[in-house]
Amino acid sequence: MLGYRLTGISRERTLALQTDEESRKALRAAWRRFERNGMERLREAAKIKLKKNVAENGFFDTSK
Repeated sequence: MLGYRLTGISRERTLALQTDEESRKALRAAWRRFERNGMERLREAAKIKLKKNVAENGFFDTSK
């Protein structure tokens, strides 16, 4: 579902691409869950990853 969103494919188009009703039902549920709190969860995950990967002294210029 996130892959479709990142590529800009609409929900309706994504549902139309599914081959059976079971897949469409699962995708609808995933889409609703993401709309409720998915973006916030992604933001929180990005903050955690950034904190782990940045050195204590922060960023520095590597072009010199």
